[in-house]
Amino acid sequence: MLALLIVYIATKKKKVLGLIGMIASGTMVAYGIVVLFMHVCYITIAALGIDVLIFLAFLILFLTKYFKDKKKAPKEEINKTIEEVSKEQEKEADKNHENDNDEKQGTISLKESMDLAKTTASSHKFNKAYICNYLKGREDIELSTRDNYTKTGLPLADTHYVIKDGKRICFAYVYETEGSIILLAKMDSDYANKLKQKHENINLSAFPKQKNTWYSLIIDDTYTKEEFEQILDDITK
Repeated sequence: MLALLIVYIATKKKKVLGLIGMIASGTMVAYGIVVLFMHVCYITIAALGIDVLIFLAFLILFLTKYFKDKKKAPKEEINKTIEEVSKEQEKEADKNHENDNDEKQGTISLKESMDLAKTTASSHKFNKAYICNYLKGREDIELSTRDNYTKTGLPLADTHYVIKDGKRICFAYVYETEGSIILLAKMDSDYANKLKQKHENINLSAFPKQKNTWYSLIIDDTYTKEEFEQILDDITK
């Protein structure tokens, strides 16, 4: 009967026969793989012993857990590092604030400098054009000129740069007002104090906010031509 069924399927239902054959083949292959795996396990147990296999199993579990924890560790360390750096920066900022309290006394803002310059009498012998004409012959100087004010009335500065070791370094901002001009220049306190012996309206400037010390000089008629040009030479060194 089984033979007749097979013959019938073979003649009438070829597709069904092909499907049954594929299933049968797949089953035999899977069975062979399982038997082979069991033989390998048996041989391994016989060769190493059950104690060794238990040890290897625990070792695999330990290494798996170790590497999972290691992947999480960098994120935790980064977060910790950020917190530590933030705390250190806060401490450093507090320390610098305490150390700079004495220096910041007498510091004036750009607006205060502008107000002071507008009320300081001057014959306008020194202005933006004068400074540019004096510095334009130097190959190590780059000049950037602007109008005195924007259309909305905001002050605009000429910004001048000195080229040192291939670097472009700003050494002066020049504002021109209805009164005197303002020269914002980088200089040390000793040089500034020396100028203060002869001239008024020399103050630490809150602008620009940089690590270097900037001073606001209101250039009025108390400055001679030679003296002012010497200052321009000194601040470019």
